[in-house]
Amino acid sequence: MCKCRLVISLVAIIAFFRTSAWAAIIDIMIPLAPPDLPWTFDYDLQQLTVTDVIYQMDPDAAHYMTIDGLVDSASTFKVIRNITNSTSVTWTGYTVITMMTILPFSASIVPDTAESTNLQTITYPEKWIIQFSGAPFVLPGESLTISFDMCTPPGTYTDEVWFTVAVCENPVPEPMTLSLLGLGGLVLLRKRKTLK
Repeated sequence: MCKCRLVISLVAIIAFFRTSAWAAIIDIMIPLAPPDLPWTFDYDLQQLTVTDVIYQMDPDAAHYMTIDGLVDSASTFKVIRNITNSTSVTWTGYTVITMMTILPFSASIVPDTAESTNLQTITYPEKWIIQFSGAPFVLPGESLTISFDMCTPPGTYTDEVWFTVAVCENPVPEPMTLSLLGLGGLVLLRKRKTLK
């Protein structure tokens, strides 16, 4: 009888710790992303991988997506972004900004967890912003892989909590390209004035 109690106690303890160790994201989706944006979520690794191609530099339009999920306890998951530079411009930086949304629970960036294959200087000017910069730069046709951890709000084993986070990202073009674009704009303005 003693052995039976011991076995049942051990099974209960293992089940308890296994449940608390695996309690994390139950469901995840990216509802406001372009339909052709490929993404996967590995529930075992708690890892979201999103692949994207940027075809043009538009300083007025950032690349935007929301990540929604359902958690049963506070947890951390990794976001991995694989971005291909299909523009004609060298990127000297890349900025990730997370924003609160209308839901009361929002995921947040875990400080000092960001990594990058290029752009080796990583700073956190605010707790919701990550800036990647420094050599090696991302040349046209090359890919950039960045990653960072997000922390979800706490839920309970009986009350699951939806969380959401909006992620806004923008590559930063090299300064010389900006100068040439500005110079080209001035030439066009001058030409326009001389034609009048």
